[in-house]
Amino acid sequence: DGALVLSEFTGAAADLKQAYQVNPHDLDEVKAGLLRAIQAPESDRRKRMRAMRRHLRGHDVKHWARGFLTALGVPETATAYNSDKIRETFTT
Repeated sequence: DGALVLSEFTGAAADLKQAYQVNPHDLDEVKAGLLRAIQAPESDRRKRMRAMRRHLRGHDVKHWARGFLTALGVPETATAYNSDKIRETFTT
């Protein structure tokens, strides 16, 4: 199943808590994170990857865009989020 070693500074780090997160500016920490991922029991790696996949199924780019547009005040009724309608909303 693999393992994900991820910079703690990425936007995805907050959503992918099961990743082996590292500070990419600290080479010793990157090395330690890689070793943790490589040496982790297969069952732990599978559990982490399964949890991240499950989370991402419900929190994909469409979910992010919907939340972003809602925060901007684009009406929920524009579920197709027609770009012309969105442009019109912010230019008038």
